[in-house]
Amino acid sequence: MKLNNKMADKIVDIIKSNIEKETDITMETTLDELEIDSFGTLILINAFEQEFDISIKDEEFEEIRNVKDIVTKLQRLDKKNV
Repeated sequence: MKLNNKMADKIVDIIKSNIEKETDITMETTLDELEIDSFGTLILINAFEQEFDISIKDEEFEEIRNVKDIVTKLQRLDKKNV
């Protein structure tokens, strides 16, 4: 699946606004590198749901390891809601 750059940029902006760590974020950046724990993941899920008007089940994020995984998952969910 080709990544939607506009959506990817928005996802990175949402992540940056919800973490305390100042760092560059790439598609390969892991959640561990961003120090995002399970509570932080729930906060991000809520932010993504509000921004993209989608519904995300917590278990859909269990296999997420990096920013590219998030972008890919959200693009799939967004297409399902069209």
